[in-house]
Order: sequence, then structure tokens, then C-alpha cells
Amino acid sequence: MAKITCRLVPGQRPERIQRLVGDAIRARVPRGVRVELVAGHNADPYVVVPRDGRTRRPTSRPFSPGLSGGGPGGVRDLGRPPLYLREGGSVPIIADIKRVTGLDSLMFGLFLPEDNLHAPNEGFSLEILRKGIDTTERMLETLAAG
Repeated sequence: MAKITCRLVPGQRPERIQRLVGDAIRARVPRGVRVELVAGHNADPYVVVPRDGRTRRPTSRPFSPGLSGGGPGGVRDLGRPPLYLREGGSVPIIADIKRVTGLDSLMFGLFLPEDNLHAPNEGFSLEILRKGIDTTERMLETLAAG
């Protein structure tokens, strides 16, 4: 058994990628080997680009106040200013939220190197979780004050 997951980029359609991967596997299967492909979830790709004047396709305007003034709500407890990255992924609900509401999502990367993100022995510091909650509260207050 093998599990294959694909991280899609903007413009790729999950159904098409699934078909292409399946076709490539079937074309390379040795004689006498049985292949059964079972599809998992299909999620449209999502990308968010910080509005910093250097990007061609920045995020929507309602999202921008949360990315200004020293960070989301003024990040204090994390010890460093935020690093804004072009970010994306295929978390199913995020692309749906964008499609239905037209609003962007803010993704916080609160993990540390020792957390072993996505590894079998992955962990997460409860102290970082608490700081992330505090940061989120301040960001929402900043956005609400508009």
C-alpha cells in the first residue's frame, strides 16, 4: 500500500491532478501487479499574499489592517515581530471560505523547530498555544476597531 498526497498550487484542479497521478501510476505498473486507486478528499488550493506593495496579487482590503501596525494586533508575547510570507495549502475549508465570502484567511505558523511539524512524533507547546490565542484576540480587536 502507498498513500500519495499532492499539495496543489493556484490554478490546479484537484480532480485533474488526481486523474493525472492515477494515469501515471497505471502506465508504470508492472505486469501481474494489481492497482486499486482510492481517492481521498479533494481540496482546492489556496494562497494568501501579504499586502506589502511588492506583490502582484495582494490579499483583499478587509484583511490588510490585521497585517499592519506592528503585526496582528501588535504581536507582543511571541518575542519577535511577525514574518509575513506568501502562504498557501490545501486545507479544504480555507478555499471554500474565500470562494463563498470573498474573504481571505490568516494562517498562523506557531510551531517551533522542536515540534517536528507533520512528523510521526509531532508535538506542540501549550505555552505557544496560549500566546497564539492572545495574539489572535488582539488581531481581532484591531480589525474590529477598523
